[in-house]
Amino acid sequence: MSLETMGRNGRVYRRKFDHEDAQRRYATGETIAALAAEYGVTAKAVERVVRPEVRARMYAAASLHGHRYRHDTCACGARKDKRAARCRDCHLREVLGEVFDAHGYLRCNRCNCYLPLTEFGFDAHKRERAFRRAYCRECEARARQDYRERHKVPCVVCGKPALPPSEKMTGGAPFPRCRECFLSRPRDTRVTHK
Repeated sequence: MSLETMGRNGRVYRRKFDHEDAQRRYATGETIAALAAEYGVTAKAVERVVRPEVRARMYAAASLHGHRYRHDTCACGARKDKRAARCRDCHLREVLGEVFDAHGYLRCNRCNCYLPLTEFGFDAHKRERAFRRAYCRECEARARQDYRERHKVPCVVCGKPALPPSEKMTGGAPFPRCRECFLSRPRDTRVTHK
């Protein structure tokens, strides 16, 4: 009874039931429903194993309707699904021409410059912008710095502007400290157990 099968690239998969045993028992007259109930799998799984014509039909349908491993190349050179006419970026460039220019560059909403897609970070919710962020990387960094400068509070040690405890990079302290005071704190405050 062999429950392991060799897949693509030499990977070994563990089967949910013994395929050879199912084929032998189906040939002796047992029904697919009885075998599925005994093995604890669906009847379709058993049918795919014991009937070669069903297995061939399923593989043909998978290749016809675009199996997950079947890809094609778009006119721009990017990879696309075999069923699609073009890749995702080309489709969104054609549908939403006002966001892109004639060269396929994306417009930054902060500096209003058209830049290549590589200058923008990914955002899964920006479907209308080819899944890219609204600001370019430079404007996004500047906006983040401006936000932090606006929300700084006085340091409890020296009074200089410091990030509040709710922001990152505060060392986990319950009170705001500037970077100099944070770095000048005593380092030997760890408790050692003997």
